[in-house]
Amino acid sequence: MRAKEIITQSLGNKISTIILMLLSMIVSVLCQVFMVLVIRNLVDDVFVKPISENPGLALRVTLFCVAFLIWFGAEALIKNKAVALGTHVSTSLKKAAFSSGLRAELGELQKFDNKEIVRKITEDAEKIGEKYIGGSWVNFLNRSIFLLGVFISMMILNPVLGLITYVTLPVFYMLLRTFDNFFKRIEERGALEIRKYNEELSESFEKVSGIKLKNGVVHEEEDFQKKCERYIEIRKLNEGLRDINQDKLFALFLGGVLALIFGIGGYISTRVQDITGTIVAFLIMIPFVFYSFRKLMNPNIGFGNIKLEMESLEEVLTLRSEIRAEPINSLEAVTNLKFENVSYHGELGSIESLNFEVKTGEKLGIVSLDGSASDVIFALLTKTVRPREGHITINNCDINKINTFYLRDIVTGIAAEKTLFKDTIANNITYPFEFDEYKYNDALNRSGLKDFLNGLEDKDQTLLDEDFPLSKEIVNRISFANAFYRDAKILVLNEATSGLDVKNEEELLEEVFKLKSKIIILMTDKTYQIVRCDKVLILENDNVLEYGAVGELLKDRDSVLARMMKKTKASRGVKVS
Repeated sequence: MRAKEIITQSLGNKISTIILMLLSMIVSVLCQVFMVLVIRNLVDDVFVKPISENPGLALRVTLFCVAFLIWFGAEALIKNKAVALGTHVSTSLKKAAFSSGLRAELGELQKFDNKEIVRKITEDAEKIGEKYIGGSWVNFLNRSIFLLGVFISMMILNPVLGLITYVTLPVFYMLLRTFDNFFKRIEERGALEIRKYNEELSESFEKVSGIKLKNGVVHEEEDFQKKCERYIEIRKLNEGLRDINQDKLFALFLGGVLALIFGIGGYISTRVQDITGTIVAFLIMIPFVFYSFRKLMNPNIGFGNIKLEMESLEEVLTLRSEIRAEPINSLEAVTNLKFENVSYHGELGSIESLNFEVKTGEKLGIVSLDGSASDVIFALLTKTVRPREGHITINNCDINKINTFYLRDIVTGIAAEKTLFKDTIANNITYPFEFDEYKYNDALNRSGLKDFLNGLEDKDQTLLDEDFPLSKEIVNRISFANAFYRDAKILVLNEATSGLDVKNEEELLEEVFKLKSKIIILMTDKTYQIVRCDKVLILENDNVLEYGAVGELLKDRDSVLARMMKKTKASRGVKVS
Protein backbone atom coordinates (compact mmCIF):
# COMPACT_ATOMS: atom_id res chain seq x y z
CA MET A 1 0.00 0.00 0.00
CA ARG A 2 1.35 3.43 -0.95
CA ALA A 3 1.92 6.21 1.60
CA LYS A 4 -0.95 8.40 0.33
CA GLU A 5 -3.37 5.47 0.53
CA ILE A 6 -2.27 4.71 4.09
CA ILE A 7 -2.78 8.35 5.10
CA THR A 8 -6.22 8.47 3.48
CA GLN A 9 -7.27 5.19 5.08
CA SER A 10 -6.02 6.14 8.54
CA LEU A 11 -7.83 9.51 8.34
CA GLY A 12 -10.97 7.68 7.21
CA ASN A 13 -10.76 5.56 10.35
CA LYS A 14 -10.73 8.71 12.47
CA ILE A 15 -13.78 10.54 11.08
CA SER A 16 -15.35 10.79 14.54
CA THR A 17 -12.13 12.31 15.92
CA ILE A 18 -12.01 14.85 13.08
CA ILE A 19 -15.68 15.83 13.59
CA LEU A 20 -15.20 16.20 17.35
CA MET A 21 -12.10 18.32 16.76
CA LEU A 22 -13.94 20.60 14.29
CA LEU A 23 -16.84 21.00 16.73
CA SER A 24 -14.34 21.88 19.47
CA MET A 25 -12.81 24.53 17.18
CA ILE A 26 -16.26 26.05 16.59
CA VAL A 27 -17.02 26.03 20.33
CA SER A 28 -13.64 27.64 21.01
CA VAL A 29 -14.37 30.50 18.58
CA LEU A 30 -17.88 30.98 19.98
CA CYS A 31 -16.50 31.20 23.51
CA GLN A 32 -13.86 33.75 22.48
CA VAL A 33 -16.45 35.89 20.71
CA PHE A 34 -18.83 35.54 23.65
CA MET A 35 -16.15 36.76 26.08
CA VAL A 36 -15.52 39.80 23.87
CA LEU A 37 -19.27 40.48 23.75
CA VAL A 38 -19.43 40.33 27.55
CA ILE A 39 -16.65 42.92 27.71
CA ARG A 40 -18.51 45.07 25.15
CA ASN A 41 -21.67 44.83 27.23
CA LEU A 42 -19.76 45.75 30.39
CA VAL A 43 -18.33 48.84 28.71
CA ASP A 44 -21.66 49.96 27.25
CA ASP A 45 -24.07 49.10 30.05
CA VAL A 46 -22.17 48.56 33.28
CA PHE A 47 -19.09 50.76 33.61
CA VAL A 48 -21.06 53.90 32.77
CA LYS A 49 -23.60 53.39 35.56
CA PRO A 50 -23.33 53.38 39.36
CA ILE A 51 -22.88 49.96 40.95
CA SER A 52 -26.30 50.23 42.58
CA GLU A 53 -27.90 50.32 39.14
CA ASN A 54 -26.00 47.28 37.85
CA PRO A 55 -27.39 44.16 39.52
CA GLY A 56 -26.29 42.13 36.49
CA LEU A 57 -22.55 42.74 36.95
CA ALA A 58 -21.96 39.52 38.87
CA LEU A 59 -23.89 37.53 36.28
CA ARG A 60 -21.84 38.97 33.42
CA VAL A 61 -18.56 38.27 35.17
CA THR A 62 -19.74 34.73 35.91
CA LEU A 63 -20.70 34.19 32.27
CA PHE A 64 -17.27 35.48 31.21
CA CYS A 65 -15.55 33.00 33.55
CA VAL A 66 -17.73 30.11 32.35
CA ALA A 67 -16.99 30.98 28.71
CA PHE A 68 -13.29 31.17 29.51
CA LEU A 69 -13.33 27.74 31.16
CA ILE A 70 -15.24 26.21 28.22
CA TRP A 71 -12.76 27.82 25.81
CA PHE A 72 -9.87 26.42 27.83
CA GLY A 73 -11.41 22.93 27.77
CA ALA A 74 -12.15 23.16 24.03
CA GLU A 75 -8.56 24.17 23.28
CA ALA A 76 -7.24 21.29 25.39
CA LEU A 77 -9.57 18.89 23.56
CA ILE A 78 -8.44 20.25 20.17
CA LYS A 79 -4.81 19.64 21.12
CA ASN A 80 -5.60 16.17 22.41
CA LYS A 81 -7.46 15.17 19.24
CA ALA A 82 -4.77 16.73 17.03
CA VAL A 83 -2.15 14.59 18.76
CA ALA A 84 -4.41 11.52 18.50
CA LEU A 85 -4.98 12.15 14.79
CA GLY A 86 -1.32 12.84 14.02
CA THR A 87 0.00 9.88 15.96
CA HIS A 88 -2.62 7.59 14.40
CA VAL A 89 -1.40 8.56 10.93
CA SER A 90 2.27 8.27 11.89
CA THR A 91 1.84 4.89 13.59
CA SER A 92 -0.16 3.61 10.61
CA LEU A 93 2.74 4.59 8.35
CA LYS A 94 5.25 3.12 10.80
CA LYS A 95 3.43 -0.21 11.02
CA ALA A 96 3.11 -0.47 7.25
CA ALA A 97 6.78 0.41 6.70
CA PHE A 98 7.97 -1.89 9.50
CA SER A 99 5.93 -4.78 8.15
CA SER A 100 7.18 -4.07 4.62
CA GLY A 101 10.76 -4.12 5.88
CA LEU A 102 10.32 -7.37 7.79
CA ARG A 103 8.63 -9.07 4.85
CA ALA A 104 11.10 -7.80 2.25
CA GLU A 105 13.66 -10.02 0.58
CA LEU A 106 16.99 -9.76 2.39
CA GLY A 107 18.67 -8.51 -0.76
CA GLU A 108 16.13 -5.69 -0.97
CA LEU A 109 16.51 -4.79 2.71
CA GLN A 110 20.28 -4.64 2.40
CA LYS A 111 19.91 -1.58 0.15
CA PHE A 112 19.72 0.43 3.38
CA ASP A 113 21.79 0.36 6.54
CA ASN A 114 19.94 -0.15 9.82
CA LYS A 115 20.12 3.50 10.92
CA GLU A 116 18.75 4.70 7.59
CA ILE A 117 15.75 2.37 7.61
CA VAL A 118 15.00 3.21 11.27
CA ARG A 119 15.08 6.91 10.36
CA LYS A 120 12.68 6.33 7.48
CA ILE A 121 10.25 4.36 9.65
CA THR A 122 10.35 6.72 12.64
CA GLU A 123 11.37 10.29 11.79
CA ASP A 124 9.82 10.46 8.32
CA ALA A 125 6.54 8.90 9.47
CA GLU A 126 6.41 11.23 12.49
CA LYS A 127 6.96 14.32 10.36
CA ILE A 128 4.13 13.30 8.02
CA GLY A 129 1.66 12.30 10.73
CA GLU A 130 2.45 14.51 13.70
CA LYS A 131 3.96 17.65 12.19
CA TYR A 132 2.08 17.76 8.88
CA ILE A 133 -1.36 16.26 9.67
CA GLY A 134 -1.56 16.81 13.44
CA GLY A 135 0.32 20.12 13.27
CA SER A 136 0.11 22.10 10.02
CA TRP A 137 -3.31 20.89 8.85
CA VAL A 138 -5.00 21.12 12.24
CA ASN A 139 -3.58 24.61 12.83
CA PHE A 140 -4.74 25.67 9.36
CA LEU A 141 -8.28 24.48 10.05
CA ASN A 142 -8.31 25.99 13.53
CA ARG A 143 -7.17 29.43 12.35
CA SER A 144 -9.47 29.36 9.32
CA ILE A 145 -12.49 28.62 11.51
CA PHE A 146 -11.36 31.33 13.93
CA LEU A 147 -11.06 33.95 11.17
CA LEU A 148 -14.43 32.98 9.70
CA GLY A 149 -16.15 33.07 13.09
CA VAL A 150 -14.63 36.42 14.04
CA PHE A 151 -15.47 37.89 10.61
CA ILE A 152 -19.14 36.96 11.04
CA SER A 153 -19.12 38.40 14.57
CA MET A 154 -17.49 41.65 13.43
CA MET A 155 -20.00 42.08 10.61
CA ILE A 156 -22.84 41.62 13.09
CA LEU A 157 -21.31 44.06 15.60
CA ASN A 158 -20.44 46.77 13.09
CA PRO A 159 -20.24 46.09 9.34
CA VAL A 160 -18.12 49.19 8.64
CA LEU A 161 -15.41 48.35 11.16
CA GLY A 162 -15.60 44.67 10.21
CA LEU A 163 -15.05 45.41 6.52
CA ILE A 164 -12.18 47.78 7.29
CA THR A 165 -10.51 45.09 9.39
CA TYR A 166 -10.77 42.35 6.80
CA VAL A 167 -10.05 44.59 3.78
CA THR A 168 -6.70 45.47 5.35
CA LEU A 169 -5.71 41.79 5.48
CA PRO A 170 -4.79 41.53 1.75
CA VAL A 171 -2.82 44.78 2.07
CA PHE A 172 -1.07 43.30 5.11
CA TYR A 173 -0.31 40.15 3.11
CA MET A 174 1.18 42.05 0.15
CA LEU A 175 3.23 44.28 2.45
CA LEU A 176 4.75 41.36 4.34
CA ARG A 177 5.43 39.39 1.16
CA THR A 178 7.05 42.38 -0.55
CA PHE A 179 9.26 43.14 2.43
CA ASP A 180 10.10 39.45 2.86
CA ASN A 181 11.27 39.21 -0.75
CA PHE A 182 13.25 42.44 -0.34
CA PHE A 183 14.86 41.11 2.84
CA LYS A 184 15.79 37.82 1.17
CA ARG A 185 17.49 39.65 -1.69
CA ILE A 186 19.47 41.81 0.73
CA GLU A 187 20.35 38.75 2.83
CA GLU A 188 21.51 36.77 -0.20
CA ARG A 189 23.59 39.70 -1.39
CA GLY A 190 25.18 40.01 2.05
CA ALA A 191 25.81 36.25 2.25
CA LEU A 192 27.49 36.36 -1.16
CA GLU A 193 29.70 39.23 -0.05
CA ILE A 194 30.65 37.42 3.17
CA ARG A 195 31.41 34.24 1.24
CA LYS A 196 33.66 36.24 -1.13
CA TYR A 197 35.31 37.84 1.89
CA ASN A 198 36.03 34.39 3.37
CA GLU A 199 37.47 33.17 0.07
CA GLU A 200 39.78 36.19 -0.07
CA LEU A 201 40.83 35.48 3.51
CA SER A 202 41.69 31.90 2.56
CA GLU A 203 43.58 33.16 -0.50
CA SER A 204 45.67 35.46 1.71
CA PHE A 205 46.90 32.48 3.74
CA GLU A 206 47.53 30.45 0.60
CA LYS A 207 49.72 33.28 -0.73
CA VAL A 208 51.25 34.23 2.60
CA SER A 209 54.75 33.41 1.37
CA GLY A 210 54.40 35.80 -1.59
CA ILE A 211 52.90 38.49 0.65
CA LYS A 212 55.91 38.29 2.95
CA LEU A 213 58.36 38.40 0.02
CA LYS A 214 56.66 41.53 -1.37
CA ASN A 215 56.47 43.08 2.10
CA GLY A 216 52.69 43.32 1.84
CA VAL A 217 51.79 42.34 5.40
CA VAL A 218 50.77 45.86 6.50
CA HIS A 219 48.82 46.38 3.28
CA GLU A 220 46.90 43.11 3.86
CA GLU A 221 46.16 44.07 7.46
CA GLU A 222 44.75 47.43 6.35
CA ASP A 223 42.68 45.73 3.66
CA PHE A 224 41.42 43.21 6.23
CA GLN A 225 40.41 46.08 8.54
CA LYS A 226 38.25 47.52 5.73
CA LYS A 227 36.68 44.11 5.17
CA CYS A 228 35.89 43.79 8.86
CA GLU A 229 34.20 47.20 8.84
CA ARG A 230 32.16 46.15 5.81
CA TYR A 231 31.25 42.88 7.56
CA ILE A 232 29.92 44.87 10.53
CA GLU A 233 27.78 46.99 8.19
CA ILE A 234 26.38 43.89 6.46
CA ARG A 235 25.52 42.20 9.75
CA LYS A 236 23.88 45.33 11.16
CA LEU A 237 21.78 45.73 8.02
CA ASN A 238 20.78 42.05 7.87
CA GLU A 239 19.93 41.75 11.56
CA GLY A 240 18.02 45.02 11.52
CA LEU A 241 15.96 43.96 8.50
CA ARG A 242 15.41 40.50 10.02
CA ASP A 243 14.08 42.07 13.21
CA ILE A 244 11.72 44.27 11.18
CA ASN A 245 10.64 41.30 9.06
CA GLN A 246 9.97 39.06 12.05
CA ASP A 247 8.25 41.44 14.48
CA LYS A 248 8.45 45.15 13.90
CA LEU A 249 6.62 45.35 10.56
CA PHE A 250 3.77 43.25 11.97
CA ALA A 251 3.54 45.48 15.03
CA LEU A 252 3.73 48.63 12.89
CA PHE A 253 0.91 47.57 10.56
CA LEU A 254 -1.20 46.27 13.44
CA GLY A 255 -0.76 49.57 15.24
CA GLY A 256 -1.88 51.40 12.10
CA VAL A 257 -5.02 49.28 11.79
CA LEU A 258 -5.83 49.76 15.49
CA ALA A 259 -5.39 53.50 15.08
CA LEU A 260 -7.65 53.43 12.01
CA ILE A 261 -10.36 51.50 13.86
CA PHE A 262 -9.96 53.80 16.86
CA GLY A 263 -10.30 56.88 14.68
CA ILE A 264 -13.24 55.73 12.55
CA GLY A 265 -14.96 54.15 15.55
CA GLY A 266 -14.48 57.34 17.53
CA TYR A 267 -15.91 59.40 14.71
CA ILE A 268 -18.97 57.12 14.49
CA SER A 269 -19.35 57.16 18.27
CA THR A 270 -19.33 60.96 18.49
CA ARG A 271 -21.29 61.79 15.34
CA VAL A 272 -23.71 58.90 14.73
CA GLN A 273 -24.14 56.62 17.75
CA ASP A 274 -22.21 55.64 20.86
CA ILE A 275 -20.32 52.40 20.08
CA THR A 276 -17.65 52.58 22.76
CA GLY A 277 -18.10 48.92 23.74
CA THR A 278 -17.96 47.84 20.10
CA ILE A 279 -14.70 49.75 19.57
CA VAL A 280 -13.20 48.03 22.63
CA ALA A 281 -14.36 44.65 21.28
CA PHE A 282 -12.70 45.35 17.92
CA LEU A 283 -9.48 46.50 19.59
CA ILE A 284 -9.38 43.19 21.49
CA MET A 285 -10.13 40.98 18.48
CA ILE A 286 -8.00 42.65 15.80
CA PRO A 287 -4.56 41.56 17.16
CA PHE A 288 -5.78 37.94 17.26
CA VAL A 289 -7.16 38.27 13.72
CA PHE A 290 -3.86 39.55 12.34
CA TYR A 291 -1.82 37.01 14.29
CA SER A 292 -3.94 34.13 12.94
CA PHE A 293 -3.85 35.56 9.41
CA ARG A 294 -0.06 35.89 9.58
CA LYS A 295 0.23 32.25 10.54
CA LEU A 296 -2.05 31.32 7.64
CA MET A 297 0.31 33.07 5.23
CA ASN A 298 2.66 30.09 5.58
CA PRO A 299 0.28 27.18 6.20
CA ASN A 300 2.66 24.42 5.01
CA ILE A 301 -0.28 22.23 4.03
CA GLY A 302 0.76 21.30 0.48
CA PHE A 303 2.09 17.79 -0.19
CA GLY A 304 5.29 19.45 -1.38
CA ASN A 305 6.17 20.07 2.27
CA ILE A 306 6.45 16.34 2.88
CA LYS A 307 7.59 15.27 -0.59
CA LEU A 308 11.00 14.07 0.58
CA GLU A 309 9.53 12.16 3.54
CA MET A 310 6.87 10.56 1.33
CA GLU A 311 9.50 9.47 -1.20
CA SER A 312 11.69 8.16 1.61
CA LEU A 313 8.84 6.06 3.05
CA GLU A 314 7.88 4.84 -0.43
CA GLU A 315 11.35 3.31 -0.71
CA VAL A 316 10.51 1.06 2.25
CA LEU A 317 6.86 0.46 1.37
CA THR A 318 7.76 -0.67 -2.16
CA LEU A 319 10.49 -3.12 -1.18
CA ARG A 320 10.03 -6.39 -3.02
CA SER A 321 8.34 -8.81 -0.64
CA GLU A 322 9.58 -12.34 -0.10
CA ILE A 323 5.92 -13.37 0.28
CA ARG A 324 4.29 -13.81 -3.10
CA ALA A 325 1.56 -16.04 -4.52
CA GLU A 326 1.85 -18.98 -2.11
CA PRO A 327 -1.33 -21.07 -2.22
CA ILE A 328 -0.19 -23.92 0.06
CA ASN A 329 -0.68 -23.23 3.77
CA SER A 330 -0.25 -26.74 5.18
CA LEU A 331 1.09 -30.21 4.44
CA GLU A 332 -0.34 -33.43 5.84
CA ALA A 333 3.08 -34.80 6.71
CA VAL A 334 6.67 -34.10 5.73
CA THR A 335 8.12 -37.15 4.00
CA ASN A 336 11.03 -35.85 1.93
CA LEU A 337 13.08 -32.84 0.93
CA LYS A 338 14.66 -32.53 -2.53
CA PHE A 339 17.00 -30.25 -4.41
CA GLU A 340 16.51 -30.70 -8.16
CA ASN A 341 19.11 -29.02 -10.41
CA VAL A 342 19.25 -26.04 -8.06
CA SER A 343 21.58 -23.21 -9.03
CA TYR A 344 22.24 -19.94 -7.27
CA HIS A 345 24.73 -17.13 -7.85
CA GLY A 346 24.76 -14.14 -5.53
CA GLU A 347 26.50 -12.33 -2.69
CA LEU A 348 26.26 -15.36 -0.40
CA GLY A 349 28.12 -17.59 -2.84
CA SER A 350 27.26 -20.04 -5.59
CA ILE A 351 26.01 -23.55 -6.22
CA GLU A 352 25.53 -25.17 -9.60
CA SER A 353 22.94 -27.83 -10.57
CA LEU A 354 22.72 -29.28 -7.07
CA ASN A 355 20.71 -32.48 -6.53
CA PHE A 356 20.05 -34.41 -3.34
CA GLU A 357 17.17 -35.95 -1.39
CA VAL A 358 16.59 -36.47 2.32
CA LYS A 359 13.70 -38.49 3.70
CA THR A 360 12.02 -38.25 7.08
CA GLY A 361 14.18 -39.99 9.68
CA GLU A 362 17.39 -39.40 7.70
CA LYS A 363 20.32 -37.16 8.52
CA LEU A 364 22.31 -35.50 5.73
CA GLY A 365 25.77 -34.10 6.38
CA ILE A 366 27.01 -31.37 4.05
CA VAL A 367 30.65 -30.31 3.77
CA SER A 368 31.55 -27.21 1.78
CA LEU A 369 35.28 -27.29 1.16
CA ASP A 370 35.31 -23.67 0.01
CA GLY A 371 32.95 -22.57 2.80
CA SER A 372 30.31 -20.58 0.92
CA ALA A 373 28.04 -23.30 -0.49
CA SER A 374 26.68 -24.24 2.95
CA ASP A 375 25.59 -20.62 3.54
CA VAL A 376 23.75 -20.66 0.21
CA ILE A 377 21.98 -23.95 0.99
CA PHE A 378 21.02 -22.69 4.46
CA ALA A 379 19.54 -19.50 2.98
CA LEU A 380 17.68 -21.45 0.29
CA LEU A 381 16.20 -23.90 2.80
CA THR A 382 15.02 -21.10 5.10
CA LYS A 383 13.72 -19.17 2.06
CA THR A 384 15.67 -15.99 2.71
CA VAL A 385 16.88 -16.27 -0.90
CA ARG A 386 15.41 -18.09 -3.89
CA PRO A 387 17.14 -20.30 -6.46
CA ARG A 388 17.94 -18.88 -9.88
CA GLU A 389 17.25 -22.25 -11.47
CA GLY A 390 15.82 -25.59 -10.39
CA HIS A 391 13.37 -26.54 -7.67
CA ILE A 392 13.46 -27.17 -3.94
CA THR A 393 10.55 -29.39 -2.92
CA ILE A 394 8.99 -30.76 0.24
CA ASN A 395 6.71 -33.72 -0.43
CA ASN A 396 7.30 -32.97 -4.14
CA CYS A 397 5.79 -29.49 -3.61
CA ASP A 398 7.91 -26.51 -4.67
CA ILE A 399 8.66 -24.44 -1.55
CA ASN A 400 8.00 -21.27 -3.56
CA LYS A 401 4.34 -22.34 -3.53
CA ILE A 402 4.35 -22.96 0.22
CA ASN A 403 3.36 -20.06 2.47
CA THR A 404 6.61 -18.55 3.78
CA PHE A 405 5.39 -18.30 7.38
CA TYR A 406 4.18 -21.90 7.34
CA LEU A 407 7.47 -23.04 5.77
CA ARG A 408 9.44 -21.46 8.60
CA ASP A 409 7.25 -23.33 11.05
CA ILE A 410 8.27 -26.66 9.54
CA VAL A 411 11.90 -25.68 8.86
CA THR A 412 14.04 -24.52 11.78
CA GLY A 413 17.53 -23.24 11.13
CA ILE A 414 20.42 -22.72 13.55
CA ALA A 415 23.25 -20.67 12.08
CA ALA A 416 26.75 -19.94 13.38
CA GLU A 417 25.67 -16.42 14.28
CA LYS A 418 22.99 -16.67 16.95
CA THR A 419 20.09 -14.26 17.41
CA LEU A 420 18.92 -13.52 20.94
CA PHE A 421 16.55 -10.74 22.00
CA LYS A 422 16.48 -8.29 24.89
CA ASP A 423 13.96 -10.35 26.78
CA THR A 424 13.87 -13.07 29.41
CA ILE A 425 15.62 -16.37 28.82
CA ALA A 426 12.24 -18.12 28.88
CA ASN A 427 10.84 -15.87 26.15
CA ASN A 428 13.97 -16.35 24.05
CA ILE A 429 13.45 -20.10 24.25
CA THR A 430 9.75 -20.02 23.36
CA TYR A 431 10.00 -17.24 20.72
CA PRO A 432 7.73 -16.62 18.82
CA PHE A 433 5.19 -19.10 20.24
CA GLU A 434 3.00 -19.20 23.33
CA PHE A 435 4.33 -20.93 26.42
CA ASP A 436 3.78 -24.71 26.60
CA GLU A 437 5.06 -26.24 29.83
CA TYR A 438 5.68 -29.74 28.44
CA LYS A 439 7.57 -28.50 25.36
CA TYR A 440 9.46 -25.97 27.48
CA ASN A 441 10.71 -28.53 29.99
CA ASP A 442 11.64 -30.90 27.17
CA ALA A 443 13.66 -28.10 25.51
CA LEU A 444 15.45 -27.32 28.79
CA ASN A 445 16.33 -30.99 29.32
CA ARG A 446 17.61 -31.47 25.77
CA SER A 447 19.65 -28.25 25.76
CA GLY A 448 21.14 -28.85 29.22
CA LEU A 449 20.10 -25.45 30.54
CA LYS A 450 18.41 -26.48 33.79
CA ASP A 451 21.52 -26.38 36.00
CA PHE A 452 22.51 -23.00 34.58
CA LEU A 453 19.04 -21.53 35.17
CA ASN A 454 18.83 -22.91 38.70
CA GLY A 455 22.00 -20.99 39.54
CA LEU A 456 20.46 -17.66 38.53
CA GLU A 457 18.63 -15.45 41.02
CA ASP A 458 15.69 -14.86 38.65
CA LYS A 459 15.95 -18.31 37.03
CA ASP A 460 14.51 -18.32 33.50
CA GLN A 461 13.04 -14.84 34.01
CA THR A 462 16.53 -13.34 33.89
CA LEU A 463 16.62 -10.53 31.36
CA LEU A 464 19.19 -10.81 28.57
CA ASP A 465 20.77 -7.40 28.00
CA GLU A 466 24.18 -5.72 27.97
CA ASP A 467 24.32 -5.98 31.77
CA PHE A 468 24.08 -9.77 31.61
CA PRO A 469 26.85 -11.11 29.36
CA LEU A 470 26.56 -14.75 28.27
CA SER A 471 29.24 -17.25 27.35
CA LYS A 472 29.23 -18.77 23.86
CA GLU A 473 28.17 -22.07 25.41
CA ILE A 474 25.01 -20.60 26.98
CA VAL A 475 24.16 -18.62 23.84
CA ASN A 476 24.39 -21.85 21.84
CA ARG A 477 22.34 -23.81 24.36
CA ILE A 478 19.56 -21.17 24.36
CA SER A 479 19.50 -21.25 20.55
CA PHE A 480 19.29 -25.04 20.53
CA ALA A 481 16.59 -24.91 23.23
CA ASN A 482 14.56 -22.65 20.96
CA ALA A 483 14.97 -25.12 18.09
CA PHE A 484 13.90 -28.04 20.31
CA TYR A 485 10.89 -26.03 21.53
CA ARG A 486 9.81 -25.25 17.97
CA ASP A 487 9.85 -29.00 17.22
CA ALA A 488 9.98 -28.44 13.45
CA LYS A 489 9.85 -31.31 10.96
CA ILE A 490 13.08 -30.19 9.29
CA LEU A 491 16.12 -29.06 11.29
CA VAL A 492 18.97 -27.33 9.46
CA LEU A 493 22.26 -26.66 11.27
CA ASN A 494 24.89 -24.48 9.61
CA GLU A 495 28.08 -24.47 11.70
CA ALA A 496 25.65 -24.37 14.61
CA THR A 497 28.19 -25.47 17.24
CA SER A 498 31.08 -23.23 16.17
CA GLY A 499 33.03 -21.89 19.13
CA LEU A 500 32.05 -24.75 21.45
CA ASP A 501 34.47 -27.22 22.96
CA VAL A 502 34.14 -30.84 21.90
CA LYS A 503 32.29 -31.91 25.06
CA ASN A 504 29.50 -29.30 24.80
CA GLU A 505 29.31 -29.79 21.05
CA GLU A 506 28.81 -33.53 21.37
CA GLU A 507 26.20 -33.09 24.13
CA LEU A 508 24.05 -30.84 21.95
CA LEU A 509 24.45 -32.88 18.76
CA GLU A 510 23.65 -36.08 20.65
CA GLU A 511 20.26 -34.58 21.51
CA VAL A 512 19.78 -33.56 17.87
CA PHE A 513 20.55 -37.06 16.62
CA LYS A 514 18.07 -38.52 19.13
CA LEU A 515 15.20 -36.68 17.43
CA LYS A 516 12.82 -39.04 15.68
CA SER A 517 10.78 -38.59 12.50
CA LYS A 518 12.74 -35.51 11.50
CA ILE A 519 14.79 -34.47 8.49
CA ILE A 520 18.14 -33.28 9.82
CA ILE A 521 20.66 -31.45 7.67
CA LEU A 522 24.02 -30.85 9.32
CA MET A 523 26.42 -28.48 7.57
CA THR A 524 29.91 -28.43 9.05
CA ASP A 525 33.56 -28.94 8.20
CA LYS A 526 34.01 -31.38 11.11
CA THR A 527 34.29 -34.87 9.70
CA TYR A 528 33.70 -36.63 13.02
CA GLN A 529 30.20 -35.06 13.08
CA ILE A 530 29.48 -35.79 9.41
CA VAL A 531 30.13 -39.53 9.73
CA ARG A 532 27.25 -39.80 12.23
CA CYS A 533 24.83 -38.90 9.42
CA ASP A 534 23.16 -41.32 7.02
CA LYS A 535 24.28 -39.46 3.89
CA VAL A 536 27.01 -37.00 3.03
CA LEU A 537 27.23 -34.29 0.38
CA ILE A 538 30.68 -32.80 -0.27
CA LEU A 539 30.88 -29.61 -2.34
CA GLU A 540 33.80 -27.74 -3.85
CA ASN A 541 33.89 -24.81 -6.28
CA ASP A 542 30.08 -24.68 -6.55
CA ASN A 543 29.83 -28.32 -7.64
CA VAL A 544 29.22 -31.72 -6.05
CA LEU A 545 32.47 -33.49 -5.30
CA GLU A 546 30.91 -36.52 -3.65
CA TYR A 547 27.43 -37.67 -2.59
CA GLY A 548 26.29 -40.95 -1.10
CA ALA A 549 25.65 -43.11 1.97
CA VAL A 550 28.23 -42.55 4.70
CA GLY A 551 28.77 -46.28 5.34
CA GLU A 552 29.47 -47.07 1.70
CA LEU A 553 31.80 -44.11 1.22
CA LEU A 554 33.82 -45.00 4.33
CA LYS A 555 34.37 -48.50 2.96
CA ASP A 556 35.85 -47.00 -0.20
CA ARG A 557 39.35 -45.91 0.83
CA ASP A 558 39.64 -43.73 -2.27
CA SER A 559 36.54 -41.72 -1.47
CA VAL A 560 36.89 -38.10 -0.38
CA LEU A 561 35.05 -38.84 2.87
CA ALA A 562 37.36 -41.75 3.74
CA ARG A 563 40.44 -39.60 3.18
CA MET A 564 38.94 -36.79 5.28
CA MET A 565 38.15 -39.24 8.08
CA LYS A 566 41.65 -40.65 8.00
CA LYS A 567 43.07 -37.16 8.34
CA THR A 568 40.68 -36.38 11.20
CA LYS A 569 41.64 -39.51 13.16
CA ALA A 570 45.26 -38.51 12.93
CA SER A 571 44.54 -35.18 14.60
CA ARG A 572 41.79 -36.06 17.11
CA GLY A 573 44.04 -35.19 20.01
CA VAL A 574 42.69 -31.63 19.76
CA LYS A 575 39.96 -31.07 22.30
CA VAL A 576 38.67 -27.66 21.12
CA SER A 577 36.70 -27.54 17.89
